[in-house]
Amino acid sequence: MPAPETDDVYTAPTFPTPKDTPVIYVDSSAPAATAGSDSGSGSHGEKFNPFTTLEAAVASITARSYPAGPKTIVLKAGTYYTTGVVLTTDHANLTIQNYEGAAVVVSGAVPIRNSKSKWSIYNQTTNTWKLDTKGQRLGVEYGMRIGEKRSEGGTRRAIRAKFPNGDPETAPSFCFIGRPGSYAPLDIGTYAEGSGVSMELPRYFPREHDNTTQTFTANPWDWPSVDWHKGDRLGIGPYFYAAGGVCSGRTPAHGYWCSADNPRGGGGAQLNVNPPGGFEYGTVLPQAAKYSNPKGAIFHARGGSEPYFTYMCLVTHVANGSLHFDPAVGCDQGAEGLSNGRAWDWYLENVKEECDSPGEYFFDTKEEALYYTFNGTAAPTGTEELAFTQVRLLFFCF
Repeated sequence: MPAPETDDVYTAPTFPTPKDTPVIYVDSSAPAATAGSDSGSGSHGEKFNPFTTLEAAVASITARSYPAGPKTIVLKAGTYYTTGVVLTTDHANLTIQNYEGAAVVVSGAVPIRNSKSKWSIYNQTTNTWKLDTKGQRLGVEYGMRIGEKRSEGGTRRAIRAKFPNGDPETAPSFCFIGRPGSYAPLDIGTYAEGSGVSMELPRYFPREHDNTTQTFTANPWDWPSVDWHKGDRLGIGPYFYAAGGVCSGRTPAHGYWCSADNPRGGGGAQLNVNPPGGFEYGTVLPQAAKYSNPKGAIFHARGGSEPYFTYMCLVTHVANGSLHFDPAVGCDQGAEGLSNGRAWDWYLENVKEECDSPGEYFFDTKEEALYYTFNGTAAPTGTEELAFTQVRLLFFCF
């Protein structure tokens, strides 16, 4: 298929700036001499005397005696980093918009200070470099964005160091062909080279847990005055709840899937959550024997009797030829459990030793260092725009 003649580039919308209602201006790149006070008070937030942060502009709404009615915060071109903007009833009739078609990004990321002198080569074979971030107190990260040349503008999502290599955003898709009239697979399909997942099924071992389970059931006839749920394909069923057993030591240690006696699992289907303790890495992940500290790595797998459950398991350590999972959290997103022969594909991310493919990164919190693999023979310039995603919710509305 021929490449498109032009890239599909996002174009910011253009909104008129109100003329008859209050307008508060914000410019993240405004020089200190002209930028308004970010205290939320005073006569700032004007077009030629703007605030520099979105939070300050929002705070000014409550700090000033604006008349009732519409108010508008206008953001000039740039990236606005925030730890979360709180909006209450005091901000009723408030509009936040870009300034006349300006390219604006509101980001929950934390920018990483970067200079060429802070980079050093870590692995020449893979062209992996190390950035010293000591003193920046970057803390936890949920992802990273990078723009390798600030002059080009914009950033893209980096890839957490993973095995197998491959970009989750651009990997070839998986082919699953179902049997006619059945959920069972006729052909589970295969992944193309570079898809970033493995079809080598691990050999899982069970997680230790208490064998005592308490179950609680309520039937329609127990509450005849209640309009009982009739919406699922199993018809009228009981309210079911279980505690302990396979869920002992979990957070929480109770729920619908904590016993195979639930209505979906009755009749021998054994549909209950039963997270594994880990898996023997053997031939499926032999390099795990050399992992220096895999704690915090995340194992992703798709499993179940049909491949439509996705699991995320938190790795704690490697020992005795096995990769071990945190027994208290994760590995329970699907109800059919991860067991031998019941997980179709998987990948492992957030391991330093797997930072070996262009676009991959790893952040060592103890060392306070960022590892990044550059493409080809490219070297860091110190002008890269780097940021860690840390905020999951940008706007809090109360």
